[in-house]
Amino acid sequence: EQMSALQVKLDEEEHKNLKLQQQVDKLEHHSAQMQELFSSERTTWAQQQHDHLSHLNILGKQLQDTQTKNDCKCEQPGIL
Repeated sequence: EQMSALQVKLDEEEHKNLKLQQQVDKLEHHSAQMQELFSSERTTWAQQQHDHLSHLNILGKQLQDTQTKNDCKCEQPGIL
């Protein structure tokens, strides 16, 4: 009878362990999905940052060119 009671407790513990392992597996799967999503987001943000910096450089060059043209006009007021 004592062996039977111990076997029941052992079975209960094994069932608990199985449920916990299933929960761990689900969490690990979810974690992997989130890591993949974050990696994709980082890649997208990095590309957007690169694009913005390129656009900023173009705008800076255009501003510099415009300022240079305006400086030339100011130095030579008779020439339009």
